[in-house]
This record gives sequence, structure tokens and C-alpha cells, in this order.
Amino acid sequence: MDLRRVATRVLVGLGLLGSTLVVARVLTGYAAGNYPFMYDARAYWSVSGASPYHGTELGQPGAYWYSPAFLQVLAPLRALSWPAFAATWLAINGATLVWLGGRRVLYLLAFPPVVFELLEGNVHLLMAAALVLGFRFAGSWAFLVLTKVSPGVCLAWFAARHEWRQLALALGLSAGVALVSFAFAPSLWFDWVRTVLAARPRADWTSLGMPVRVVGGGVLAWWGGRTSRPWVLPFAVIFSLPSLWFSGLAILAALPALSGVRMQPIGAGEVSPAPELARAESPAFAARSDAEDDRSVRHAPVSGREG
Repeated sequence: MDLRRVATRVLVGLGLLGSTLVVARVLTGYAAGNYPFMYDARAYWSVSGASPYHGTELGQPGAYWYSPAFLQVLAPLRALSWPAFAATWLAINGATLVWLGGRRVLYLLAFPPVVFELLEGNVHLLMAAALVLGFRFAGSWAFLVLTKVSPGVCLAWFAARHEWRQLALALGLSAGVALVSFAFAPSLWFDWVRTVLAARPRADWTSLGMPVRVVGGGVLAWWGGRTSRPWVLPFAVIFSLPSLWFSGLAILAALPALSGVRMQPIGAGEVSPAPELARAESPAFAARSDAEDDRSVRHAPVSGREG
């Protein structure tokens, strides 16, 4: 008997049971009228485009706190009816989860925060996807910067690895999108900045406070970069979130894809996914040419230290 396989099945079974209980609890809350279905997604859909930041508090369920750029990108979807928007948003998150997990998607569904995220409709799964894409295109970090903002400290990963071009790309694209957005709605940006600066971080279960967590997330990302451990990044991002929610742990859905990343020595340039791992477990790094495969093998680390 393969004890490891048995243990894996038991853990997956327990995880699916936990996810089922989460679904039951959330549906019970919906039925009792405690909160609306996909209440975070509903905030994205229902918030006033003219004054999205009035009367909201940081950490309040259903409040909109992201930059105006995110709201502007969602404008076509916000024109849909609520049922159509909810179905579309759920489909986007579901497709993202499949892309991240590949053949391990069942394992991800056995992680209760992932299921809660699907029912809540936040952006944590999209953040996980942006982390994974960041190893191919650093500009994807702009999504984290222009939504949750504080996880931007985890760009310390690139600084720690002396990957200045990637750092410049991430910051430059973030600034570029912000400038274009500002040109269309400068008043919203002023409102957003005032709202963010006046925010009072809510207490969370860590009892550390947001400033300490944000600094800690940046330090953790730096350490992950220096030691070539990509799996550290999701934990660093979670730790640096402005508000820690149960569904925020869904960012760990990036781990299956990041397990297929092979790091080059610091300062050597871009990272190279290990194709035999990435393709076997997740489609996240599947789209690569044979030439890229050859290059990733040639640039395998000589130190023996992998993420």
C-alpha cells in the first residue's frame, strides 16, 4: 500500500468536506439575508461610477477600495445585469482556477478558502494568476498594485534578485495605466488618494496591524528572491494585504504553478520554468516554444538551489 497516496486522498477528502461545509455556511447566510450573493463582486458591479469611495470603510464587506483604473476596465461588464455580471465573474474566476491548477485543480477545490473566494467574488485568484504571469511578464504586477496596492511591496523580489528591468517594467506599467486612467477621471483619483490616506486599518487576527504586516510582506518577498524560492511570494502577498480575509488565502492557488519554476542565479536575467514540471501539473507555463525549453535547460542553476 502506498501510504503517501492514501494520505493524499485522505487530505483531499477532508479538504473537500471542509469546502462543502463552507458552501453550506455561505448559502445559509445568503438565505438568511446576512449578506448578498458574491458580495464583493456585487460591489464592483453596483458601486457608483461617479463617487465610488463615499461612505466606505477599509475592510467593510462590499466596499470598493481599488483604484479608479480597475473600475474603468470593468465598465463593459458593469453594463450587464447583475445575474449576467455575477455569472461572468464566476466564470472568470473558475477559468483562472483551472489555469492555475491544471490536473491539481481538485486539490485547489479541496482548499476551503478557494471555494469561499469563488462564492465571494473577490480578486484573490486573479492576483494569484498575476503572480504566476509575473515570471513571464513582470507587468502583470500592475494588477496587484492597482487593486490591493499594499502587496506592491513584494516587488522587493525583483530588487533582491537584481532584476531591474523587470522591476522597472512592473512599476512603469502600473504608472502608465494610472496616468491613462487619471486622464479620463482625475477627480476619482484625487478622491481615491484622499480615501486611502484617511483610512484606518481594521484589526485582524494577526494582531500585528497593517503597517507591520506590509513591511513583513516586503521582507519576506526580499528573502524569497535572495534565496530563489518562488513559493514564498504568495505568502508574502497574503501577509501584506490591506485586510486579511479568509478568502485571501486563495492566493496560495498559485503554488502548483510556481512549483514548476526553476530559478537562475541572481543577476543572470529572466527565470526559466522547468517545462517537465510545469506542463505536468499546470497549464500556466505550457505555452512555450522548443527553443525556450532548450534555453531553460541551458540556464539551470549551478548552485543546486531551487525554489
